[in-house]
Amino acid sequence: MDFISFLKGKMILFPMELLEYFYDRNNKIPDYQPRKFNMPKENRVFIFGSPASGKTSLALDYLMNFDTEKVLYIDFKDPKFAFSDIMEEDVQSFIEVNEIDYLVLDHYSHNYFEYLPIVKQLILISSTNYTYDESFEILKLPLLDYEEFFSFQKRGSEKQIFNQFLKQGTLPQLALHPTPKEQLFLNFLRSHFTESEQKLLTVLAYFNGATVTTFQLYTHAKERYKISKDLIYKQIKDFEERNIITFIHDVESPKQKKLLFFD
Repeated sequence: MDFISFLKGKMILFPMELLEYFYDRNNKIPDYQPRKFNMPKENRVFIFGSPASGKTSLALDYLMNFDTEKVLYIDFKDPKFAFSDIMEEDVQSFIEVNEIDYLVLDHYSHNYFEYLPIVKQLILISSTNYTYDESFEILKLPLLDYEEFFSFQKRGSEKQIFNQFLKQGTLPQLALHPTPKEQLFLNFLRSHFTESEQKLLTVLAYFNGATVTTFQLYTHAKERYKISKDLIYKQIKDFEERNIITFIHDVESPKQKKLLFFD
């Protein structure tokens, strides 16, 4: 068997094969810690929030309430989408043949489908806040507050847990797992950001809480690594849309803005 045939046989899936792959997927998540947010009961739900805020875990835990044969979870971040694609007609046909009631489209990009599939309940998940019509119930899932962080901890005094909260931040994954936190955080960075984005994050971290312009960020970045102005402006805009950073007006100087990280 030649190399191209091997790739076709192992990597490229036809639409129905791809849907069967997701349909047969095990959606159970180990050690899930319930949040104080519940999945809305409306038939169309849009969940958004910063990376690693627990959007996927919330949806997968919710799906455990139903018969697995009535559930379809599709993750558009799955590597198989690098070689395959699906159309809305394929999904709708699969839903009807298998009598699917609950459909989750995770890491969904706005307008990927020309029209959205029709099911008993449709759940869209994204890091970016898109504008949908009033038929959607919107849920913005934040990172952990102290009350949730405290409930995640199995041992330690209140003072120790509060110090951990200040030190470790508010990512659910870091709050759930014991040491080593550094490795978990590295895994988070590598799984959610490209190498170029990771470099920019180090620049943004330097200015966290400071009054700064995008041009100043670009100037600081280009002195440390090779980056084009267009790319860094694009990445910063993307970080804002993905709720990773935000710019707020300075109270003392309203025309200036301060940079703040999501965590």
